[in-house]
Amino acid sequence: MNSPAPPISSNRKTVWIIILIAFAMRLIALLATQSIEPLLDEKLYLQRAEALLNGEGFIGSYQSWVRHEGSPLLSDLPQYPGSYQPPLYTVFIAGIYAVTNNSVFAVKFVQVILSSLTVGVVFWIASAWFNRKTALIAATFCALYPNLIAFSHLLWTETVFTFFITLAVGLLTTTDTAPSRMRCASAGLLLGLAALTRAAILYFTPFLFFWFILAHWKNRSRAMGRMAIAGIVMLAALAPWTIRNYRLHNALVIVDTNGPFNVWRGNAGKQTFLDRPHDPKFSYAPPFQSIPIMPVRANWAPELVDLARARYDTHEPSDIQVVETAKFESIKSIKSDPTYFIHAAFHKLIDMWNPTSFMIRHFRLGQYGPVNPTIQSLVEWLAIISYILVMLMAFPGLILNLQNSRVWLIVLMVGYFCSIHAIAFGLTRFRLPLMPFIIMLAAAGVVKMFAKPSGNDEESKESPDKEQVA
Repeated sequence: MNSPAPPISSNRKTVWIIILIAFAMRLIALLATQSIEPLLDEKLYLQRAEALLNGEGFIGSYQSWVRHEGSPLLSDLPQYPGSYQPPLYTVFIAGIYAVTNNSVFAVKFVQVILSSLTVGVVFWIASAWFNRKTALIAATFCALYPNLIAFSHLLWTETVFTFFITLAVGLLTTTDTAPSRMRCASAGLLLGLAALTRAAILYFTPFLFFWFILAHWKNRSRAMGRMAIAGIVMLAALAPWTIRNYRLHNALVIVDTNGPFNVWRGNAGKQTFLDRPHDPKFSYAPPFQSIPIMPVRANWAPELVDLARARYDTHEPSDIQVVETAKFESIKSIKSDPTYFIHAAFHKLIDMWNPTSFMIRHFRLGQYGPVNPTIQSLVEWLAIISYILVMLMAFPGLILNLQNSRVWLIVLMVGYFCSIHAIAFGLTRFRLPLMPFIIMLAAAGVVKMFAKPSGNDEESKESPDKEQVA
């Protein structure tokens, strides 16, 4: 006879144990890296949070380069009101600053909590998509995955963004039928917050909504209604910021002005991708010496500002003129040599998916300070091997679960992010929000390939969603 499924209380206890393990690992990493100095965009986020608390509003504008010469780094220049990057991570830091007397440690500690809770969300999603055994493996691996641990104490948007995305996807996909109005409204709010954290997700939502309708095709009228609710709430979350941007720029800027600049950076010159390997000090250590630490370090904003000056015949082009110049120059570059564009896209995807990481980059740049070489090598190779194992097992997880409509959502997400970064440029941190879903796929592959057959319906059941993508 089949043994009974584990009770809900047992599941909850197991999940909380895994979450506590995740929290402990992240807290240890945070305590071990307290002396780390903010780098590049990390400095910008801290500056913006301080400016917001000081009553200066949201700063970050191309005018820093237009009106001042010197460093190509925005954080080194005087700041002006703008919408250079999305606002929510700035608000996140400022909110914590306001109640902790500007404590950077407190910001990182809250990120440790969010990263740990994301592990619980992964268990919840994987349980609904696959089965409890897959969920246990996926959550445990997320709890121990070195790059997720490392990013919990780095001041980039990925930890907060990943939490929003996984929770939003969970609300939309963990029920057999189209979820309730409240669930969809909550998912729409989370998607709006995610877009205000990293704007790229904004343009994925039509694909997400399309997948949702196909996955619930038998009841498509209800599915369309639910996606309408999610879409309306998402737009409502974006509206105040978009209206603010219109008043500031006298032009439509839905979230930020940074996207066209990034596309230009990835297409502005052939030296960007044809001069590899870079100088050893700008590359990783062997065997990854052909991979640059900063793939687009040759293309900086002052050069784009000069192009805008020439195009509009003005010494002080507006932010919108700089953005329009970035669009114009990118299209011109792609049209002039499509073969190079395709060639460069290959390198950009390598930059995104290679086995290195920002953690390894920090070791390479000395950001962690003096580290025992043996410990450094051990941590680096643990990160590399764990990543390779996940990617290898995700492939059989995909092939063996093609009948599961949720698997196709993962494929859609990976394909979308690969496409936008093949057009702009790639960094290893850009894949981080995808890793919880890829880890779920890898866990499903492990269960399918190595788990012993079980008569327990709870352990052997497929995804509860019996409706397949048309």
